[in-house]
Amino acid sequence: RVLFRSDVERILTNWAVAHSVDKDAVCAQVASFQEWIAKRWSGCPVYVEVPVEADGPNGTRIQGRIDLLIEAQDGWILLDHKSNPGSATREENLLAEHGPQLQSYGHALLNATGKSVVQQWLYLPVAARAIRLA
Repeated sequence: RVLFRSDVERILTNWAVAHSVDKDAVCAQVASFQEWIAKRWSGCPVYVEVPVEADGPNGTRIQGRIDLLIEAQDGWILLDHKSNPGSATREENLLAEHGPQLQSYGHALLNATGKSVVQQWLYLPVAARAIRLA
């Protein structure tokens, strides 16, 4: 789905930050992200804000939303959006902090669909980069 300027304005207004955020910059970043997805996983179905609830591998209950899920031929591509502005020096901390969440989502997807997660990514829009976990 293409995100239009009116969508961006509505979202920023709902978050009460429309007056302090450059809407054109947000639109450019969204377009760049969508282009990256389309080039990297061309033709693959993309799902946004996918609810997940399942029993985790250690018996705990997993409940949340998968920010972006791509259905590739060989399995799922899982992307988690983090608005962390941290630099590359903080990358290991981000992986340690958010890796277990993505692993839990991967476990839930495998149990629900029979397809495993073949790639996990953290998308950091503030830092303008993506980090591959697996």
